[in-house]
Amino acid sequence: MEEYRQFFKEEGYSPVSVVLHKRDIGDEDRTTDAALAVGAAADRTFQLTNHIAMETDFSDESKSTIVEILESALIGAEQYARLTMLGDKRKKTEIKRQKDRLDMDIFLKRMQSKYLFKDEEIAKFKESCLEEDVTNMEHLKEFRDDMGSLVPVWGMSPLLKFEIEKLFAC
Repeated sequence: MEEYRQFFKEEGYSPVSVVLHKRDIGDEDRTTDAALAVGAAADRTFQLTNHIAMETDFSDESKSTIVEILESALIGAEQYARLTMLGDKRKKTEIKRQKDRLDMDIFLKRMQSKYLFKDEEIAKFKESCLEEDVTNMEHLKEFRDDMGSLVPVWGMSPLLKFEIEKLFAC
């Protein structure tokens, strides 16, 4: 059971447990024991009389407990969905940051091989970009009209501007 508990915890699930009895028990200690046995939180473990096995009508207390169970499960599902969406958003943001950084490096390597820029010239350009907080291709695109302040070598600016405009179809 410990493996299941750990798996659910890592995945962000919060299990709801229902303990069915053939007779009405209503003892809080039994609820705590049942919660420990199945690995759920005590506030998410419910006792319910098994009216089907006893062939009796559902009592108002049982109906109320069923509503509490459903409400607890729904709240857990909403929390899980919210945490999952937040985690996905963080992953997408991190991937985008890495992609933007990678794209700029790839762009500069392509420029270097196409126009035969030296390693030192590209390194100086990257350094001046970082000083101006130009860290990705979108920033470089916005900065293209004022490229002269970033470029360490005469003649590099119009070539970079041309390639950026071609890349973004500006």
